[in-house]
Amino acid sequence: MLTRILAAPLAVFIMACSLYLWREIYRDSDWALACLLPLGVLLLVAQIAILREDYRARMLLTLRPGSRLTRILTGRLSSLAGAVGFIALSLPVMAWQALNLTLPETGLVIAVCVISGWVFLLIENRLARSFNHPFGRAYSMRLSSWLCAALACPVIVWLSWKFTTYPDEFLRAGFGEAMQLGMDALPERRGVLAEIMALPYALQGAKIWFIVQHREHGWLTLWPSLDAALFGFVATRASILLTDLTEHLLLAHPPASTGETA
Repeated sequence: MLTRILAAPLAVFIMACSLYLWREIYRDSDWALACLLPLGVLLLVAQIAILREDYRARMLLTLRPGSRLTRILTGRLSSLAGAVGFIALSLPVMAWQALNLTLPETGLVIAVCVISGWVFLLIENRLARSFNHPFGRAYSMRLSSWLCAALACPVIVWLSWKFTTYPDEFLRAGFGEAMQLGMDALPERRGVLAEIMALPYALQGAKIWFIVQHREHGWLTLWPSLDAALFGFVATRASILLTDLTEHLLLAHPPASTGETA
């Protein structure tokens, strides 16, 4: 029981450490990218395990015993593609938002991620009484992800909107100048990472300029908060994936699909 309780905080601690080191090293070195590598690998392993196990179970129900298709439809490529797709979306979103989170937002996101992990474990335990393995696990992950995100994202949006301010320079700047103001937030050093981040910062400046120039439309001020909501959903999903992986590692039986062969 204690192991299951500790799985969620430990998973969030791993995720928070990776993003914190990225944030701290980002302005000094391109090696900041290496801080995201462990998080990316863990999320990849966790997502592949979930997808492949679910795929194999469905194929066992779909195909007849002894069918030659069982050697072809192993789920390796589809699981890898799905996991890579999730990483390609989630890791850049979390890395970008980690650079801009305020202290209240950070505390809220950490709390939401820990609670999401616990909710997943609770739902998984309940569904295991009614669903065959691994369907209960897959349904638990989907249900807890959407449930926690639906409850947490409005709070994250409100908190982001409450603490977001816009510099006066954007009110007097033109569109091109606003993009330059956005890129002024880049680190002074040159490097591959600075070149990659130039576009997001320029787009950020353009977005702020558009909001400031049309400030009479109050609803536009919620636009930046939607980025925080996306981050909240992605972070919730990532924390649930890592909680599942951490639980299996702590219990010394890693997800079955990671070591199986067709």
